[in-house]
Amino acid sequence: MEWNGPGSVNEYGLLLAYSVKVCLNNVDLKGRSLDILGTTLQEYASHEFVNVNVNSKPLNYVVNSTSVNVGQNIGELIIVNSSDVSAGNLDLRNITTGVVIAFSSNVEVSDSTIEAVVIGVDVAYSKQITLKNLDFITSGIVIRGDEEGHFNSHTITGCKVDNLPIAYLANAGDVVLDQDHGQVIIASSDNVTIEPFKVTGFRPVVIEVAYSRRIIVKGIDYAYLSTYPTIWVISSQELLLSNNTVSSLRLEQTISTFIAGSSIGQCEISSVSNLTVMFNTINTFQIVDSTNLTVYLNTFTGEVGCINCQNTFFYSPMTLNYTYNDTQYTGKLGNHYTWYSGDDANNDGVIDTPYTGNGFTDQYPLVKSHEYYKVDEPTYMVVEYPETTAIPLAVNVTGYKINVRLLYARNGCGVGGALVKLYDEKLNTLLEEATTDGNGVARFELSAEEETTKVFNVTYPGEPGKFRCWYKFSVEVVYPTKGIDFEMLNIEVVNSTIKMRAKAWSSSTEITIYEVKLAVDDPSNIVTAEYVKAGEGNNVLVNISYKPLDLDEGEHVLYLVAKARKDTVEYIAWSSMVNIYVHKLVKRYNLIALVKPLNINASDLCRMIGEDLVSAVWRWDPEEQEFKSYIPGVSGPEEDFPIKIGYGYFVYLKDSTVLVEVENP
Repeated sequence: MEWNGPGSVNEYGLLLAYSVKVCLNNVDLKGRSLDILGTTLQEYASHEFVNVNVNSKPLNYVVNSTSVNVGQNIGELIIVNSSDVSAGNLDLRNITTGVVIAFSSNVEVSDSTIEAVVIGVDVAYSKQITLKNLDFITSGIVIRGDEEGHFNSHTITGCKVDNLPIAYLANAGDVVLDQDHGQVIIASSDNVTIEPFKVTGFRPVVIEVAYSRRIIVKGIDYAYLSTYPTIWVISSQELLLSNNTVSSLRLEQTISTFIAGSSIGQCEISSVSNLTVMFNTINTFQIVDSTNLTVYLNTFTGEVGCINCQNTFFYSPMTLNYTYNDTQYTGKLGNHYTWYSGDDANNDGVIDTPYTGNGFTDQYPLVKSHEYYKVDEPTYMVVEYPETTAIPLAVNVTGYKINVRLLYARNGCGVGGALVKLYDEKLNTLLEEATTDGNGVARFELSAEEETTKVFNVTYPGEPGKFRCWYKFSVEVVYPTKGIDFEMLNIEVVNSTIKMRAKAWSSSTEITIYEVKLAVDDPSNIVTAEYVKAGEGNNVLVNISYKPLDLDEGEHVLYLVAKARKDTVEYIAWSSMVNIYVHKLVKRYNLIALVKPLNINASDLCRMIGEDLVSAVWRWDPEEQEFKSYIPGVSGPEEDFPIKIGYGYFVYLKDSTVLVEVENP
């Protein structure tokens, strides 16, 4: 079978959607490619493709495989249920989808050009995928999954679309993206602001946010109707989406979201809570399985539905002061539905008869578009830093200043010159007040003086409980005498396993250290390892064995994390960083070059990797112009040779593993 003709934007090629056991034999696709859409492994891995070509080049279907190096002369790449797969220098053009990576791990695609009209790279239900130096002509990247690791475990660097960078933020914090981007993908991150930019070419997704909190997306301008939503938010909380002009928006499993001042074509919302939607023009608006929804002062031009939702208001829950036709009124306001009209006996801009829609009732439908109603009410506040601050035990907190930045916004935009007041939540006493700057930001300094968890609230204009203008946050404070110190007694690598012996102790005899664990790259990222603790009270020893097979190639840092208690008060502290470098090694031949001055020989290298796995180590002898080898268990001491930094050595392995470089303290 031959299929000619290029696909247009959003037009799939040969689409296998939620299908299993499909056999394609002698299929030649021209101007389009094979697209797979599903949510289960079987929908990706159960097919059989025989002599399938894309633009006269073979479709490479890598399924249920390990340690594969993909060739360059292919028309499309599909990797399913596989690991340790690498592909580079691909030139994929005139297609609908370029690369599909599904239910796989440790896959790298690099140094390639992809021109697609649906998706450049589709990463589905996969972990530890590396996308490096990819040049997309239109299209871009989509990440899909049903757990946090499907979004935050990847490495995406040096990629661009239409010569604009693709920003991938994973496990990041306190970031402002203030330049134009081709795409932005945020995973497991906190306090990220995306400043306005306009996208002129097609993208599958412009902004994708997953498992993140305190995210601000404002001023995104995108006109295309993509296969996936323009802005896609998954399993996140505390979001401000304002002043965006986009074709589509989707929220899934989010908490505390404010959508304001935007023009949206299709808005799909499912399984959310604490959602406020104001001052928007929306065509299609659908909400399902959600709670605590406030939707008012919007203009709807198409279908509106609210199915299986609880505690929902399609009008302002409180009375508002507003101006309509140059006259001031007091009352509640709903939304404007372009197809709905009726009498307005007192000319206050509210239709006298409620509007009953699909699953909801608007008691106060508007006569005109929401732009005709001027409402001077505060609508949104968010503490940018800190939401909750736990001060480490080793920090002297007496008189310690904690800086808090608070953004106050109305109609989705920062409001300057607003008086914001800070209260002690427990005592309900005024602590401090500040006026917002031109960007709507007020700044406070809190002094940490006592051992407690202290809760504060902030209000505008200083009236506790005023509608939509109240925010609470907490600061945890501990005494400096509760500090925990660490000492790394020994650390080495044997059989690809990091083995360490360390001590943790406190100067206070009132503290009991009951747990010491190992964390990687962030003190909160505790890893699964073998732990043996000795001692009790405020002085303990711990032996840890950790095999980092799941870490990406490259630099990482280790922390010792101790948990302690005094009576009912819990404490946590972590050590200084221990730097390591992880080499991912594959079965058969590997070229290894050290990055740290370890002062080891070939015999030591075999011991670090695992003598049972290493068949031989070779070095090039420049004087004799030949390779010299060391074979563990066979070669004698006279055949051993040093492994020097800056030189390359070949190692043959019986199976895949890792080499970890770490310097003993």
